[in-house]
Amino acid sequence: MIRLQQLFIALLAVFIISFYMIFWAFFHEEKQSKAQIIVTDLHSTMTDLSFIINQDLKSWSDFSRVRPVLNQIASNHPNIDDIIVAHQNAILISTNPGIRDLPNNAHKVHEAVTANHLIDDLNVHQHSFSVYIDGQPQLLKIFAITNPKMIHYHFQEMYEQFIFYLILPTFGMAVLLYLVLHRFVLFPLLNLRIYAERPLSNRPRSIIQEVESITGAVETSRKNLSLELEAQHSAARKDALTDLANRVALQEYIELLTKQKVHRATAFSVFFLDLDNFKYVNDTLGHDVGDQLLVRIAEILRTINPKGLTARIGGDEFIMVINRAVDEEVIINYINPILSRLQNIREIEGHPIAISSSIGISQFPKDGRNHNELLKNADIALFEAKKHGKSRHWLFNDQLNEQIQNHVKMENSLKLALDNHEFQIFFQPQVDILSNRIIGVESLIRWYNPDLGHISPADFIPVAEQTGLMPEVGFWVLESAIEKLQYWLAHNMELTVSINVSPSQLVQSDFISSLAQLLDSYRVPPHLLHIEITETILMLNTADNMQTLKELQQLGVHIALDDFGTGFSSLAYLKEFPINILKIDKAFIDDIDTKDGKTFVQTIINMANTLKLDIIAEGVETESQRDTLIAMGCPVYQGYLCSQPINASDFKEKFFEFNHQAKT
Repeated sequence: MIRLQQLFIALLAVFIISFYMIFWAFFHEEKQSKAQIIVTDLHSTMTDLSFIINQDLKSWSDFSRVRPVLNQIASNHPNIDDIIVAHQNAILISTNPGIRDLPNNAHKVHEAVTANHLIDDLNVHQHSFSVYIDGQPQLLKIFAITNPKMIHYHFQEMYEQFIFYLILPTFGMAVLLYLVLHRFVLFPLLNLRIYAERPLSNRPRSIIQEVESITGAVETSRKNLSLELEAQHSAARKDALTDLANRVALQEYIELLTKQKVHRATAFSVFFLDLDNFKYVNDTLGHDVGDQLLVRIAEILRTINPKGLTARIGGDEFIMVINRAVDEEVIINYINPILSRLQNIREIEGHPIAISSSIGISQFPKDGRNHNELLKNADIALFEAKKHGKSRHWLFNDQLNEQIQNHVKMENSLKLALDNHEFQIFFQPQVDILSNRIIGVESLIRWYNPDLGHISPADFIPVAEQTGLMPEVGFWVLESAIEKLQYWLAHNMELTVSINVSPSQLVQSDFISSLAQLLDSYRVPPHLLHIEITETILMLNTADNMQTLKELQQLGVHIALDDFGTGFSSLAYLKEFPINILKIDKAFIDDIDTKDGKTFVQTIINMANTLKLDIIAEGVETESQRDTLIAMGCPVYQGYLCSQPINASDFKEKFFEFNHQAKT
């Protein structure tokens, strides 16, 4: 009897300890799950924000359109104080103007995080994503700075419950357990001992049933707890809309797959799908219809790829992981069903729908050996597919990789070009067509890098626009050209100087004041400066650009419309905007010897005369072209017939030589 009581006390102690161990484990899991839910919510918010940026941001000048969205999210999200969007190490836009430096030790949202880490010292979360700006891929980063008080608040209630259940009910629980164990364990065991020596036919069945009931209840509780934890784990890895895997599950799957495939020396493929014109569906039919379309597409992709993983990583972007290498035949076996079944989606809720997808493909291990490399390269291939038209696919290859590497190398070199004095200004004369005298010059930037050699402006100017360097480079061109004009005027060279200005430079708030300061500092008459703009400027931000151009004219500067006829200018724009000069594009001069070409150029000249605009013909290379322009009444030409672009010293010599010949 004494041994049985000792056993009872030992069982009671074990049961109490087990209870607290289970409770502690459950609390820890709940705490970790809540931390994961918070991080997943932040990830989802940042992913949605990256999708919005991807849809709205087409050039570096579009960031002003993103600010209201950032402010709204930072104001409404309970856990976020501030949001920063950065490119490399530079802050592009922030909801807090006081933030001047990027935060350190940011947590990447796709990485695991412990609850203690989240509570104690983790208040910056980072999400990286690719976006195409001015037609080139860029890697942007979103930093979400969380509110520590709100994070602590989420866990405060759990702490209070834990303390309550750990301390206050201890005595009552011990008494209750004692009574329960005494009634349902000790007493039945004592009865079992008493009846142990009885004949089998006389033993009561109830004793055995009570013991089995107790063990069954414990096992049921354990299974329920396990199922609940599994459900929480699964929910954190599912896309809420489509029930596909989300970005977290995709990363875990690819990382697991890479480890397995490395040992087995086998390959797998990553298909990166992006819907064509999905934004149009959302904008015209509403987000509810867009969401239903995404669900339909998810069902299609899931059935096409039953043995692999299909994930939605944000917006209209899907990933299919194909557990095999692909050649052109295998690709067609996947691509054709995808495209054909997407084309079969004719309507959603009675609304007619026409949808297609572009697809980029990368393969393990040749195109990447981890999750980030494979997705990045598939994204690059996707961009190449979209460049060649919609509803296409493209495989990543070394040539694409080389293009990206060259782009990055050029971008890095461009950032140092000004400091290293690698830029030069070349000048191409503008000639009075009747007197054959040089009366003006166009300033053209050139770049020579010791490693890259001579780089064409057509190659590096788009990169300067994408990286936000164009305003700085453009200001250098302005100052260099105005300084040179001061020098020429001092040496009896009466002429005008034309300078090309980019859209990103024109929209700078200090552009007018900076230009006025340069003209004043170098004491150059404003009417000798011609600012050349493209037709794109007329089409974008019309009201703001109109005001800037008016302020330029008030300053006394003349405005030339470059490459006229190649864009979308209309007579309304020419009449409305303060334009002084039309420059006829070289493409039309090349065609001037044909009947249609001659008619087109004559029409431009007549229109310019009617609007009282000056005219400059670009790209004149032959005397025949010049003679035709004389007959048409074009007053000024520019081109290789006079000179190719030359440096300042050669231009000075050319000016006096050419004008001296004109006099004689």
